[in-house]
Amino acid sequence: MIDKSKIFGYDFEVLSSVPGGGWFCVTFINYEDRSKEITIINDRNKLLDFYNNYKDCIFISYNGRQYDTGIFKSILEGSSFAIANDKLIKEGKKPFQVVKNFKKYQLYDYDTIRKDASLKQLEAFMGDDIRETEVPFDLEREPTETEVEQMRFYNIHDVKEMLKVLDYAWDDFEGQLDIIELYGLDMSYISKTKVQLACTVLNVINQHTLDDEFDIRLPDTIQLSEKYQFIPQWYMNPKNWRYKEFLHSEDDQHNNQLCCIVAGIPHVFAWGGCHGADDKESIFEGIILHADVSSMYPTTDIVYGLLSRKFKNPDDYRQMRDFRLELKAQGNSKNKALKPLINGTYGDSKNRNSPSFDPLMANLTCIFGQMFILDLIDKLEPYCRLLQTNTDGIFVLCENEEMKEKVTQIINEVGERLHMEFEIDEYTKLIQKDVNNYIAVQKNGKLECKGAMVKFNTPIDNDLSILNDAVRNYLAYNIPIEKTINECTEYVKFQKVIKLSSKYREVWYGKATREKDDKVSSVQGNQLKEKVHRVFASKNSQDGSIYKLKVEKGVKSFEQFANTPDHLFIDNADVNVQSIPDNLDREYYIEEAKKRIDMFLNKKPEKIDDTPNILFNCMNNGSTFVDFLEKCVENKITKKVLLPYLTADCCSKYGKT
Repeated sequence: MIDKSKIFGYDFEVLSSVPGGGWFCVTFINYEDRSKEITIINDRNKLLDFYNNYKDCIFISYNGRQYDTGIFKSILEGSSFAIANDKLIKEGKKPFQVVKNFKKYQLYDYDTIRKDASLKQLEAFMGDDIRETEVPFDLEREPTETEVEQMRFYNIHDVKEMLKVLDYAWDDFEGQLDIIELYGLDMSYISKTKVQLACTVLNVINQHTLDDEFDIRLPDTIQLSEKYQFIPQWYMNPKNWRYKEFLHSEDDQHNNQLCCIVAGIPHVFAWGGCHGADDKESIFEGIILHADVSSMYPTTDIVYGLLSRKFKNPDDYRQMRDFRLELKAQGNSKNKALKPLINGTYGDSKNRNSPSFDPLMANLTCIFGQMFILDLIDKLEPYCRLLQTNTDGIFVLCENEEMKEKVTQIINEVGERLHMEFEIDEYTKLIQKDVNNYIAVQKNGKLECKGAMVKFNTPIDNDLSILNDAVRNYLAYNIPIEKTINECTEYVKFQKVIKLSSKYREVWYGKATREKDDKVSSVQGNQLKEKVHRVFASKNSQDGSIYKLKVEKGVKSFEQFANTPDHLFIDNADVNVQSIPDNLDREYYIEEAKKRIDMFLNKKPEKIDDTPNILFNCMNNGSTFVDFLEKCVENKITKKVLLPYLTADCCSKYGKT
């Protein structure tokens, strides 16, 4: 049982330019008793006292691995926290790089950060107040009493919000503690990532990997008909051993992926998996079976010996899998803690910066999985209609109960031969846009939804959730869009949260002046100080929209934030306690929901990336590498787009990269 009284959320605010070595404010709030707030302002001795009294507790941060631990330990060490702050923020240094004796100070920090989201974004998703302090962080004088109180207020607010995030992500935190307990690790491992924990538990040896990334072989258990032999042969062809496409191919075929027809629907087979979906229809009703391999990659690695060769003893991985199954059979909830470690080993073996990096084994694991699914489709094709293929499973439509039984029998037979266990679920309806966006209706009427446009939103990804509700209700239950949207009384469901990324300089709100090509040349309105905003569609035609400013080589340009209306209002206060204002434009949301439904129901040709053709033309017209780069600039090929092609040696005309 976790002692919640020994968990504290904390957050630092630093004004590094204040004379005398800077100014800091830190708040600690107890997880169990959140009325217990301890705020320390610019007082190292008080912080030392607090640390010495509570250093055996667990400290919860948001982005603490990258920032707060560095500030905390620099103050404990007595070094300049102001210099540490500037190195962390302005130079992108890591905490251990800015604190000389970083490991000397015990700090059980658990970072509750969510992928690709700032704390302020999560506060916005939760509908809470996201207004920020008006005190500038480049202040070059002592803050006034009013400014100190304002910094303290917002510091406390952020810690409370962070603990709310922990509430929603409690399973992850509890899982970390469970792993520490199950494997007898010391509490310092609370600060590690799941990948780091897996590498420790499984005894990964960080050694050189042989240069055999494409030493491809196939599973000896597959039994493909002649009809589909060309697919495994594609993987065996050295011409196709690359993740990026050549800029030109003599036979005008892709050489980083195979596009073909399998069981009557278009498929793509590549180095990251396979997928395919019916390209003519979107709605299917009847006896629909979903067959997917239970824990495909872990099972494949164990059964076929494809675990990363960096593991000192590969049998440790099998033992971990068996240990989890044993705990699960006992009804022990700690089994959930092991799942991300077990499932994450495949992805980590593809990560060049990981100690378990082994690209050959990652490739073989993925190829074997695709061959298993292809083998299953090959055997089922005469007895049912294939609707969708993904790397670890398929959806099929059965004509009647007799065919359902036949299909089920074949699935089990194929699974036994491949040493894979297929889980079979039945549905009555499938509405699909593609393999990553679909709604499957279970026999009891419950929905299984996948994809950003139809998923069930949680409080920490609550972005235009009214559209998801309207689309789901219409497609699954034929409830009119207007009914869902017009009858909704939850203000937070209509919010769109925007965040300024590091690629842009400023946020502006107002009316735009557009050129003939529809590009925004200027905005008549106000620059907004905050980077995160919550916006709503407005009925008032005098209201403007929200834009981001980019400056490249001294040239300014504006872009409207994606998926925002032309007329909107901003409400960064707590929307959970407010009723919906009269000027909310519900018609805007109705029209946006209709667009999403149209995307689901009306199949459109897949967009083709023309980048390889553009680069090929640049190469043909550039006699030297410098000429080639100039042509790329003229064609607006960015460095980010070009680098992967250079790394993959796709511009070999100028020599090996």
